[in-house]
Amino acid sequence: MIQPVIAFRRKVKAVAAATTPTLATPCAHKTTAQPTTPTIRKPFKATSIIMYRTGKGVPKDYAEAVEWYRLAAEQGYAEGQTNLGVMHEKGQGVTQDYAEAAKWYRLAAEQGHASAQTNLGVMFDRGQGVAQDNVLAHMWYNLGAANGSKNGPKNRDSIAEEMTREDISKAQSMASECMSSDYKNCGY
Repeated sequence: MIQPVIAFRRKVKAVAAATTPTLATPCAHKTTAQPTTPTIRKPFKATSIIMYRTGKGVPKDYAEAVEWYRLAAEQGYAEGQTNLGVMHEKGQGVTQDYAEAAKWYRLAAEQGHASAQTNLGVMFDRGQGVAQDNVLAHMWYNLGAANGSKNGPKNRDSIAEEMTREDISKAQSMASECMSSDYKNCGY
């Protein structure tokens, strides 16, 4: 079971070695290698990283999982951004920070990631890391539901019970505008 993780690490190290540029020094005949950040290639799958978070096949190591999620997240991978948000929300491998969780969820949500959209809805629903806002919560739940999140419809319907018809209509219009703008115009 440890073999996939070892193979994953070797692959990332090989990519890092292959992408390490050689820069000329003041003496033209000498060169020095400058280390670069490993690059995670598409399609990104968090399976090996999740092993660190869950302890399946390797010892549970939240800090290691956060390191790999951050690497993927900073390269723009929605799945890495979502999982990094989860780690910040739960305080696993990092200090619990709802604002940081909301930031990573938003970055993934704006790429159409259904779980991130639903998780961002939860943040607005509870007022964790963002100002509490039922309209935005409904909008993000609705988007998550439209993109396949299993919790999106249930959460959307639950919060709708606390909202006026006007607020629900506003949230639905905002969700429609958000989708039609390819997630560039999401919110007020």
